[in-house]
Amino acid sequence: MEKRIRIGYADGGGGFQFYIPVTFINKTHQTGIIYKIQLMVNEISTPEKIYKIDLARFSKIDEQSNRFLDNELPHAITVNGKSSVNKLLRFSWWNASQPRLIIDQPRYVLTFNFWTTNKTKPIQIKHDLILNKKIIEELERFRVQKSASSIGVPLDGESPNNEIIRKV
Repeated sequence: MEKRIRIGYADGGGGFQFYIPVTFINKTHQTGIIYKIQLMVNEISTPEKIYKIDLARFSKIDEQSNRFLDNELPHAITVNGKSSVNKLLRFSWWNASQPRLIIDQPRYVLTFNFWTTNKTKPIQIKHDLILNKKIIEELERFRVQKSASSIGVPLDGESPNNEIIRKV
């Protein structure tokens, strides 16, 4: 998984989107299959509330408008032996889902579940989503204005894409 994702509200400000670039790598000679992908969002301050979100779509970035476009419905992913597959995953907490998912806290745990067999137990990968005050305020502005905008955020305390550093 990439250490930088995009998050934001959907049109109308009610639903929330997570855009996550991933690469599935198959190191074996046999063909592998990812049957299902799921995201769980857990706010650290309320550990009892976990949002479970199934994969909504595979997306891509439109080169001309620089917007995310859906290009495939969710389906199993085949990864041939000794190869890899890149995907941009879109997880959506839909407008009609209750309670609403409002990202307004500084810290979340994102748990990604990947099923590579038909068994009930998935492979789990956890990442910290740590948001500063500026990002939280921008997300709130998107929600209030009902804007379908997204913002890039790092996972696991990674540095942002662009920052000023000072030589000491």
